[in-house]
Amino acid sequence: MKYRRKTQIVEAVQVTKDIDRMAPDWLAEKMNKGSVTIDRCIRDGIETIYGCTVYFCGSRQKAKIGDYIVRDEQEILTTVRKKDFSKLYEKWEDDKK
Repeated sequence: MKYRRKTQIVEAVQVTKDIDRMAPDWLAEKMNKGSVTIDRCIRDGIETIYGCTVYFCGSRQKAKIGDYIVRDEQEILTTVRKKDFSKLYEKWEDDKK
């Protein structure tokens, strides 16, 4: 049996070293609720962000710097590796702007 991925519009943000300051509202809300945490470490007295962890239904997904956090139409978050993101998603422009 063959299957095809259904087309859907998603919102996504790439994880960067300043993700905690540049997060869109929907991601900041999830961070405030503890559904997404910023992974940090201290090296030579300097705090460094090296990724994020997304918690959902008792599981967790890790995203490194450069990976993406994706929110689908049901507002479910998932992580997508940088190398896979362009294979799965293309930029979509809203015609109603």
